[in-house]
Amino acid sequence: MFSFQSLSAFVLLACLAFTSLVLGVADVSIAGLFQGDEHAYTIFVVSRLPRLIAIILAGAGLSVAGLIMQQIVQNRFASPSTVGTIDCALFGYVMGSSF
Repeated sequence: MFSFQSLSAFVLLACLAFTSLVLGVADVSIAGLFQGDEHAYTIFVVSRLPRLIAIILAGAGLSVAGLIMQQIVQNRFASPSTVGTIDCALFGYVMGSSF
């Protein structure tokens, strides 16, 4: 059902997600979370878990947007730089910042 590439990508994602939850400016240990440390729990729930969820959702959204762009133009090498999306975004940024 799953290929070796998809399984290894999932394992890599899980390892990097765990690393993202453990690393940060504040010292938070996994043992502290399980022992009921209030400061560790607050840092984990308020900062690190939403950051991880936002990163995963942004990556998924970008991959779906890239797939849609490639399907629309029927070119598997289509990227934002080749179809002018970056130039259009810069134009929108300039127009938005000028008002």
